Amino acid sequence: MICTYGGSANYKSIEQILDKKRSKVIGKFGCKGYDTFGPFKLVGGIAKGHPDEEDIKNAKKYMTSGIESIQDEQDSEITYYLGQELSQKLTTFKEYAQKIEEVTAEDVKEKYAI
Repeated sequence: MICTYGGSANYKSIEQILDKKRSKVIGKFGCKGYDTFGPFKLVGGIAKGHPDEEDIKNAKKYMTSGIESIQDEQDSEITYYLGQELSQKLTTFKEYAQKIEEVTAEDVKEKYAI
């Protein structure tokens, strides 16, 4: 699970939603993100400029280590490739890692209108 937050990390509500959808959380990564929810809007928001390049670098490191751990566990790797086969789209672990490395903070801000 990867998310941003304005104040402090709180994954509970997201975990409850994932649990209802029978999804398994295998790890968590969070970093500050620009937040204008509720009273923060009155002061122009908090955590401006986040996620920044350092946040993205740390997220990439987290995701890459997760990919490596999937390769280390035979059951996870079989499940991964079965999912790839069912979706009729095969992306190798190496290709995933390369795509992750190409992501920048600007890409994230543009995609999510931050």
